[in-house]
Amino acid sequence: MYYNLVNQDVTNISCTSENVSYPLSNLKHPFSSKVFRSTATSDSVVFDFGSVQSVDSIAVRSTYQSGWGHGDLTIEANGTDEWSSPAYTSTLSVDVNKDIAFTLLETAVNYRFWRITGTDLSNVFELSSVFIGLMLMPERNIDFNWSFDSKDLSKIKYNRYGQKFIDVIASTKSMTASIKLLSSTGMKDLLEMSEYLGTTKDLWVIVDNDASFSDSKELFAGQFYLKKKLKFINISFGLYNTTIGLGECI
Repeated sequence: MYYNLVNQDVTNISCTSENVSYPLSNLKHPFSSKVFRSTATSDSVVFDFGSVQSVDSIAVRSTYQSGWGHGDLTIEANGTDEWSSPAYTSTLSVDVNKDIAFTLLETAVNYRFWRITGTDLSNVFELSSVFIGLMLMPERNIDFNWSFDSKDLSKIKYNRYGQKFIDVIASTKSMTASIKLLSSTGMKDLLEMSEYLGTTKDLWVIVDNDASFSDSKELFAGQFYLKKKLKFINISFGLYNTTIGLGECI
């Protein structure tokens, strides 16, 4: 999932109440530490995409500092900014043991306005990064021997007596995977993604979403950057291999 309608310049975001220190504009920032915070314990955030857009994927993530700032979310969509009887409604379930919550629709729906409504888990309603848009499912699965690691970013210094001083910082996920035997069409889909993202725009990745995961360490899903733009190797007539490297946004 890489073309995020939420982040586009044309998208207007509104809400019922806003803490000026944690503005709505933070929802367009990839850092999970940049959050929107309401002044109330429950609130609704409305996304106006400017025109009708196709959507089959919605995802949110927990915040870097405080985890989840809300419980389950109500997701609604409509042709107008009027919510007494929206055309589309669903619930996005939040598991506090995971750091991402998402829903993937079997068939895309087409609306201009989307609304997210939630209630806080502490004192005020807080919302971190949000994805609303279309998924890209590569035509081939990632190959075996893909690698995953979690890098501890904490800083450690020693004084002259050998005592350790630690500045505790978050861990960050990274992944490297190969996709082989892509057709020309499959290669072009990933090339288009790579050209759009470069190494500066974020994408959302979910690996094997049908599996059973007990916590975020087992679920390889989240918000990432490409470590470098994709390179394709033509291994045979009309067939291509590539390797994807991902580094997490924190």
